[in-house]
Amino acid sequence: MPHICPAAYEPDMPMTELRSAELFLAGAFRLYASERIDPKRRWPDWRQGFVAAGIAADGVPAFERLFEIVTAVPLRPLSVRCIHARFLSEDEGRLLQMVGLLQHNRDAQAVLLLEDWIPPAAVQLALPALRSLAFAMSGAGLSVPPRRAEHRPWPAAWDESGVPTVH
Repeated sequence: MPHICPAAYEPDMPMTELRSAELFLAGAFRLYASERIDPKRRWPDWRQGFVAAGIAADGVPAFERLFEIVTAVPLRPLSVRCIHARFLSEDEGRLLQMVGLLQHNRDAQAVLLLEDWIPPAAVQLALPALRSLAFAMSGAGLSVPPRRAEHRPWPAAWDESGVPTVH
């Protein structure tokens, strides 16, 4: 089992706490997944966001390649929320974290996160696409801000009043 890099995004983090680059990427991920989950429904084209951001030439092929690989050989189902969800899923946060890590030259940590999605051989195929996506975004001024990843302690076994709780 691969060693997982600590999560930089809180589980169920409100979307209102995200910055522009993060909202852009999470929205694209959600629309891309929505097309595959419910292809009969007419969804907004996720590619239009890339056009509007000025990164369609490099960003669209990189994003498509990344998710062609991820959806072909996933180690587990990815958690992606509907486009209207107000909170970030774990895997949406993981995508944001991977792009941010690559934008800040922390490739080894991004690889650890990607290895939670796909087998190591597939990581070698997907990493160039993920890197191209990160650099296309960065080149257009869409930088995912560094967020502090911490090992979070277990919750206390008592509530604020000091009374023990049982779950």
